[in-house]
Amino acid sequence: MKEWKTYCDWLEQKLPIYYSVLNQGIESLSDVEKHCGVSLPTEVHSLYKIHNGDNSTEYEGYAGTFLGFTFLSADMICKKWDSWKDFYGKDIFDGKYIGTSFPDGHIKKLYANPKWIPLFDDSAGNFIGIDLDPDPEGVLGQIINFGRDEDHKIVLSRNAKVM
Repeated sequence: MKEWKTYCDWLEQKLPIYYSVLNQGIESLSDVEKHCGVSLPTEVHSLYKIHNGDNSTEYEGYAGTFLGFTFLSADMICKKWDSWKDFYGKDIFDGKYIGTSFPDGHIKKLYANPKWIPLFDDSAGNFIGIDLDPDPEGVLGQIINFGRDEDHKIVLSRNAKVM
């Protein structure tokens, strides 16, 4: 959480208008875990105790508070996760999906996975989130990119401790 607090301090000093759209924290993510059928890492729980996402989408012209991505509230995690339900477990590419994983063998080469939990959204169907179903060489709880335009999945961090 040290890194998240450092980022928020910077945001408050340099871009206070963006800092102002961060929501107050919440006590529990149990509704998200129940809805998605997962157990989230302790670090994610700690992050949401500090801030329950942001409300930057309510302001015209705002990019999200994290690298232009909207930081999803607990409710929005569930809504975004639900929006991908039609793709979970379906071979929409007739066995020819050409996605990649970097490093190879760390992220399952799927278009969508119900155990990829979105935390940050680019508002175009792409996410940064938690991988709770890694490929054999991956790590449970690694941070990855995934979504509509993300055929090339990348491990952004081996765990959620960077948040």
